[in-house]
Amino acid sequence: MNTKARELVRCCGPTLALADRPGDQLDVSRAWREALFASALQPSDAPTPEAVTQAIGSTVRRFGIDGCAGRMAQEFGDHPEAAVERMRWACRLAAETWVVA
Repeated sequence: MNTKARELVRCCGPTLALADRPGDQLDVSRAWREALFASALQPSDAPTPEAVTQAIGSTVRRFGIDGCAGRMAQEFGDHPEAAVERMRWACRLAAETWVVA
């Protein structure tokens, strides 16, 4: 498991560890983006890297990795224009957080 995966397991706990079984392919950066998208964090919060990591961890613990992806998919179905903007924000914020973390 790489360093970023270890950090995600550390902040997200056993939910992520179970998803990272041998033979499973886990795209950690994708999991971060989906969890951030599904989180209650808003662009207007001007979140710090610590707040982003905490939001991602609590969202994964609450919904699980598949649940985060499902919530994201639901938003794209219900509100595609808003979902695109939120995903852009989540991708940008996740990338910035990876650089700092």
